Amino acid sequence: MRSPAGGSTLITSAPCCARIRLASGPATTVVRSMTRTPSRTMIFLPFSAAAFRGSRFGSGWNRIRSRAMACAGRGAKMSTVRFGVTEPRRPGTVLVDATWFMPGAAAQTGAQLFDARRLAGAVYFDIDAVSDPTSALPHMAPGAARFQRWLSAYGLSAEESFIIYDQNSGFASARVWWTFLRFGLQARILDGGFAAALKAGWQVETGPPPPRNEMPDADTSDRYAGMVMHDTTMSWADVLTHSKAGDALIVDARPAGRFEGRDREPREGLASGHIPGSVNLPFGALLDADGRMKQGAALKRVLPDVDPARRVVTTCGSGVTAAILYAAFAEVGFHDVWLYDGSWTEWAGRGDLPVATGPA
Repeated sequence: MRSPAGGSTLITSAPCCARIRLASGPATTVVRSMTRTPSRTMIFLPFSAAAFRGSRFGSGWNRIRSRAMACAGRGAKMSTVRFGVTEPRRPGTVLVDATWFMPGAAAQTGAQLFDARRLAGAVYFDIDAVSDPTSALPHMAPGAARFQRWLSAYGLSAEESFIIYDQNSGFASARVWWTFLRFGLQARILDGGFAAALKAGWQVETGPPPPRNEMPDADTSDRYAGMVMHDTTMSWADVLTHSKAGDALIVDARPAGRFEGRDREPREGLASGHIPGSVNLPFGALLDADGRMKQGAALKRVLPDVDPARRVVTTCGSGVTAAILYAAFAEVGFHDVWLYDGSWTEWAGRGDLPVATGPA
């Protein structure tokens, strides 16, 4: 197919969770559906398919095409969501420590814990530091430039494979996995996190980690030119529309007391309650006692719906544990899954949006 502007080739329209590797040639245009079509991004490349197939990148074209055909119309499967501690690791796989705590919830920050101990060779991703600096809301998803600056600071490319873990029961690793997923990177969540890796005999480092480069103001190289950001977030206005229409499953990961308005929110001055029409699924219900995500039938039993064609919007306090719900729905094959990044902090904080209390 030709692009609307002409002269470019439309390679694919792919689900957000399809990780199509654009190994060759920069993406010049990313077109987002104006009607909020289920998580699809159209990628236009500035060359003809025929010329590409005949070039030295021909194998890359075939790989892109086969991936697009294999992934179209389906959600992320287990192999693209979680990584088992007994699985063989590919040489060069990058370990990413995503440890993060709510302010005041622990004696040290995630960064401090990483500095004290970590899986050998791991790098650290701070969801507060690598976020949207223009937003007043906490740790909103970074734009491409911000994310690329983090990659550049560690000397990483978009072609790496990543395994993401944290040191507090999967609390933030899903959030970082979701962030990497937005940019089409090959990333998986380490099932059971640091504790499972430790039990399985993975090597651990202690003491200060090797120094990294400071995050540059900008990366002017072309090594990230092929990176495409998939739109997997919803705004408060989108969520309000779905809340009124009742045409999407809005799932809240917060504890029942906060969801029902009985318990206080951890953020000062923020009322508790929930988005009208949403249902409550505390993220802990998705995990086994050892911190691993439930699998197969056990996971499906705790989900409020098992129809993979259903549109799902996940939410929580500030977009962190909503990503655990996102991963769970992706795990069982849902492909129309969105994350409300502002979540309850934005919804209740605005003061002009409807709030419900009591059980759903």
